[in-house]
Amino acid sequence: MTDVHLPPLPGEDAVVKVRSALPSLPHLAFIAGLGVMGVFSILGWPVVLAVGVGAALTEQLARTFLVHVPRPAGDGDVASHLGDQR
Repeated sequence: MTDVHLPPLPGEDAVVKVRSALPSLPHLAFIAGLGVMGVFSILGWPVVLAVGVGAALTEQLARTFLVHVPRPAGDGDVASHLGDQR
């Protein structure tokens, strides 16, 4: 049996790249719920498609935005950066 070793992708591992392109599990559940509502005519297909495309675009833009925005210095507590509203 011959072992074939392929060179790694430059900069990223293939698994990491594929996982970053897939939607999150909560998003998949949301899309599945939309599909069920469309199948049982709870929502019309145009509404299902519009909401699904909008949700997919929103998640993709959020991922892009979160990757490029630096995190504030500190302990990572959001309340400390926004002002504790207690």
